[in-house]
Amino acid sequence: MRLLPFIMIPLILSACVEPQQYANMRAIGGDKEQGVMQMSVTYAPGSEQLNWSQAHTEANRRCMAWGFAGALPFEDTTEQCTAINADGTCAQLTVTRTYQCSVVR
Repeated sequence: MRLLPFIMIPLILSACVEPQQYANMRAIGGDKEQGVMQMSVTYAPGSEQLNWSQAHTEANRRCMAWGFAGALPFEDTTEQCTAINADGTCAQLTVTRTYQCSVVR
């Protein structure tokens, strides 16, 4: 019985934690001949987090469908605030990353 409060408090507090929301990128363009593709997402930076793993998996899948071995991200990622809150912070952000399809199989 003495341990019951120590067990219940973490359980109660964990119920108050919001699950992390992830923003998934989607393909918005590409060029099979040049082996490049663009992945993009528009999301709320304060309440969502970019899912880079999903973006890389999707870019790999699409490059492989073109006959390439996989995809590698370019270092540059463009970010553009498309909506601003009343306090001047970004409410909606569009992020785009280009991927280079790697060597043909």
